[in-house]
Amino acid sequence: MDAYGALGSDGVAAIASQLGIDQQTAAAGAAALLPALMGGFKQQAQSAGGLDGLAGMLGGLMGQQAAPVQQGNDVLGQIFGSKDVSRAVATNASGASGISPDLLKKMLPIVAMLAASYFARRNAPAAAAPAEGGMAGGLG
Repeated sequence: MDAYGALGSDGVAAIASQLGIDQQTAAAGAAALLPALMGGFKQQAQSAGGLDGLAGMLGGLMGQQAAPVQQGNDVLGQIFGSKDVSRAVATNASGASGISPDLLKKMLPIVAMLAASYFARRNAPAAAAPAEGGMAGGLG
């Protein structure tokens, strides 16, 4: 999965900036993490009453006044259920990407927030939805 297509260049740039890494590493890490995140979102959608239930859960998390990384960790908790699963996702992504698991663990909540933001915008009522932007392209 191409991270630039899925997260947009702004999303990849945000990851790189926040973690102090180059955009190529950010894109490779995000691309390695996205399949597991998308699988988690799909599972959550099935158990939460479809996309409307998932959008409601994400909307509630997005409305919190926590730091973005904390919100990302909240999203991970909702879709994976435990930190052990998140750690396993980072370890598996490391094997696929060659990026250290420690860096991917730091990247995971940021990528989760970007993906959750995309889903929340995508599933918002049409009148309230902002224009499709950076993450249009491969998450659906």
